[in-house]
Amino acid sequence: MINLKGKVAIVTGGASGIGRACVLRMVEAGATVHFGDIDEVGGLRQCLWGRLVRPPFTRLM
Repeated sequence: MINLKGKVAIVTGGASGIGRACVLRMVEAGATVHFGDIDEVGGLRQCLWGRLVRPPFTRLM
C-alpha cells in the first residue's frame, strides 16, 4: 500500500460510492482527508464507519 502519511487530500462526493472508497483508502494510508458531499447523513455515516473525526457541516447554496 502507498504511504500517504503527512499528505492532505480533498475528496468531493466522499459520503458514498467511489468518493467514499477513496476517503477510506487514503485514511488507511495515513493521509489527512477532508471530504464534502451534499448528503449530510451520509457524511456522518462515513465518519462513523471510517472512525473519522466528525467534520463541521456548512450548507452552500
